Amino acid sequence: MDLITSGISELDTLLGGGFYRNAPILFLTETGSMAEALALQILYYRLCHGDFGFVFDLDLPPERIREWFDWFRWNYEQYEKKDLFLLIDGFTKMFGDIESKEKVLISEPRDPIHIEAFFLKLLTKIEKFKNQIFSVFFFSNVFLAKAEVQKIINLIYKQRMYISQYGSAIYVFNKGMLETKTINTLEHIFDFVIDFKIEQINGRFQKYLRVKKSPLPRHVDAYAPYEKTPEKIVIRTGLIEDFESFKQQLKMVKQGYVDLMGNRIVFLGGDYLSWMLKNLFKVYGYENVYPLIYSLEKERGSSFFYPLVKEFKLSDLKEVITYYFKILVLRGLGNFEIVEFNPDEGFFRFRVLDDPICSQLKDLGKPAGVIIAGTIAGIVEKYTGREYDAQEVKCLAKGDEYCEYIVRPARKLGT
Repeated sequence: MDLITSGISELDTLLGGGFYRNAPILFLTETGSMAEALALQILYYRLCHGDFGFVFDLDLPPERIREWFDWFRWNYEQYEKKDLFLLIDGFTKMFGDIESKEKVLISEPRDPIHIEAFFLKLLTKIEKFKNQIFSVFFFSNVFLAKAEVQKIINLIYKQRMYISQYGSAIYVFNKGMLETKTINTLEHIFDFVIDFKIEQINGRFQKYLRVKKSPLPRHVDAYAPYEKTPEKIVIRTGLIEDFESFKQQLKMVKQGYVDLMGNRIVFLGGDYLSWMLKNLFKVYGYENVYPLIYSLEKERGSSFFYPLVKEFKLSDLKEVITYYFKILVLRGLGNFEIVEFNPDEGFFRFRVLDDPICSQLKDLGKPAGVIIAGTIAGIVEKYTGREYDAQEVKCLAKGDEYCEYIVRPARKLGT
């Protein structure tokens, strides 16, 4: 498999090594995420490293695209003059009979048949660059075309098949313009899927991206923060650096024996763990099984504490919890966030989004995050030397939007 770099080492790590040549790539964006600029940044990097590039644009005024290139001081015009870069304007005629300043124009961008014919004609003109093409499709407005959604999906699928014979392509879609069913279908037909979101934190908006799907086995499915700088889009490296550090600690001591910080590791899928819990609850009763697993996980969390603190030189409880959450994220157990932390009272509250175990137990009607609850309680007990409880107050398994835990000193009898 011929891997190519995006030009962003942090993104390559999240992807599992980069994109492979001839890959169809899906960007699912939110308004204001600047995912379009990130796609152009990757395209410009590929231009600088010998690829032919084009932008197939239905969504943005072409002036905006050129302004972004100029803003970041990307000298795309040198490639345009050498006929190594094309900006295809499918936006101007989308909203009326308006003159375009661009040399390459789609005259009927609301007609899927015309779009397909234009695209096939384009491929014949760039045949000589086959297997050296990197392209970006700003394509949300294709859903304004005069056709049923299924016909538009078929158009995208055929384009995805065609372009894969010539090179790689990023298709950018705004999630706000699409129904859930359409998003799910798009995710299915693309090899790489990168999801973008914006959250308001302490009065400012923070942008995140997540590699939701990758064919590469080493990819990291976790949200990573990014931001715009005067030169480029930068992905913050905290999670990536931690991933690299954890990866160095992960060793195959011998065939069939994997070691992480002195612990033998066995990888189990979320579907297996949820199946096991479901059957234990059914056969032996929820009220009997939950406290048993909780106490066992507490003991396991306690044993994991010392190597964690030793390897990463952790000096306070919040650091210990934060680093353990990162391990859980990298193991695919969801997206963890601390929402309240009170060191004076020894109390904190955290949430888990997209827990792979609890999300498959939605018919249970009771909290199912016993593995996480017990492990966290055991780690905190080991650090503080006091007895602690971790209670799951919200859970996907009982119909809540996410799982939420409260961790606090254990209450004594009679208090």
